[in-house]
Amino acid sequence: MELALDHDDMQDSLLIKLFLARILTSTVFSYIALGWSNFLDPSTIASVVNIQIGASVTAPVIAVLDLPGVFNRNILSRLMPLATQSEVNSTYFSGSPWLLAERYTGLGKVIFVALLFAILTPSGLFMASGACLLIYWLDRYLIFRRWAKVPMFDGQLGKRVS
Repeated sequence: MELALDHDDMQDSLLIKLFLARILTSTVFSYIALGWSNFLDPSTIASVVNIQIGASVTAPVIAVLDLPGVFNRNILSRLMPLATQSEVNSTYFSGSPWLLAERYTGLGKVIFVALLFAILTPSGLFMASGACLLIYWLDRYLIFRRWAKVPMFDGQLGKRVS
């Protein structure tokens, strides 16, 4: 349990924890499991490519699908017959919640995976650049159209990421 003073401190703490967890699960554990003797094996290279594709595609697709938001808007909003329209709008149609720290760590994971395995698969750098463009455009669409408004941030989180 952690006590954050404001929304920025909570995002900052979450950024560190998420980045470490995502890096450990997507790269470090698989790097340790590979072993040095099997490092240049074709099956190892294929698994590295699968890791890169998973890191590049999975999170943006899940964000675009926005399954909890679709469920709230299409199912839960219709189950409130006694509520006024303004109550339904403020509860279910205000957008899905999102975290800036999660968006930063998703992008950082794509870049870190591509750079870590760049010796084995240099094409992963091109995949990562395409994934960064995809993430940018999808996040831009989601921020303007689907996601809820969040409190204002200072530049502390951006400085930590860069």
